[in-house]
Amino acid sequence: MPPRAHLNHTIIGPIRRLPAELITHALSFITRNQLPTALRVSKTWFTAGAPLLYSELKLISLPFSVTKSALTSVTARDEYSAGVRTVAVHLSDRDEERPAGASAFQALSLILNKVLMTTKRLEKLSLPHLPSIYHWLFADVHLPRLSFFEVSAYILINAQAFIGRHTKTIKHLQVTSEWSRTEKAVLAWHQHFDASTVPRLKNLRTLAVDIHFAPALVREHAATLRHLAIDDYAEVWHRKDNASALFKETFAALAKTEKLQHFALRLRSTVSVVYLSKLLEWCDSLPLVVTLTLWFCPWADCQCVLPRIFDEVCPDLSSPTNR
Repeated sequence: MPPRAHLNHTIIGPIRRLPAELITHALSFITRNQLPTALRVSKTWFTAGAPLLYSELKLISLPFSVTKSALTSVTARDEYSAGVRTVAVHLSDRDEERPAGASAFQALSLILNKVLMTTKRLEKLSLPHLPSIYHWLFADVHLPRLSFFEVSAYILINAQAFIGRHTKTIKHLQVTSEWSRTEKAVLAWHQHFDASTVPRLKNLRTLAVDIHFAPALVREHAATLRHLAIDDYAEVWHRKDNASALFKETFAALAKTEKLQHFALRLRSTVSVVYLSKLLEWCDSLPLVVTLTLWFCPWADCQCVLPRIFDEVCPDLSSPTNR
């Protein structure tokens, strides 16, 4: 008896009948720790869910070889890089894990440029340790959804075209000091920092910046700022610079608009009581500030949103009139 005709047809499971977009959406509810296990279920699940693995590239303090390999794997297929929403590359502070020579940074920059050129969904970009000579990788990049941008001050003023294309989308800006410069070069360059060449970000809400760059950037964006974090931790620059004068200039710019609501300070552990009292007095001149956060240690993922009121050092900020 001849076999039935339908037995010769390949049986398709119900999951494979679903559109790939629907499977991807379903897998998006799985935690990132569980996602690798789920992708082993079938080829269908892997094809639909693999881009989710690369949606957040947070390469924090990893060896240079690992960072480079991870970025290279993203560029292997267009569908992987197209779905990237977060890129955070923070090179390790340990000398044995830093890239050796300009050629290593050149290779990393080329890979980064390829990632940025192929993704259109990127929302957060954090490259605080990228040397200033590689600002060219932003030249032809346009990220229509970019809202968070972290980069060194030198690259900020040399990537004017890139900033100009994102004046309406960037809402959170974090500006770091130059990572690879010598102490002498840092001192000379910081004194000549000019933020007037940087296009104004029309919707900037959060700014995290070193005190040396704060006055110029705050003047340009005081009208829209709601969250401000200032880093006054690097003692090496205070040998020649008057940090108190820089703070006074920054607070003067903020007082003209009275829009700031959340203020954070990272201070040196050796800061004097007189210096701290003066800062708190200037804080009290901003009537709309509802939270004040003080750090006496390195940054702890500063996003300027932790509502930690220091009643014992500034009781006026916790009064009903200022909350």
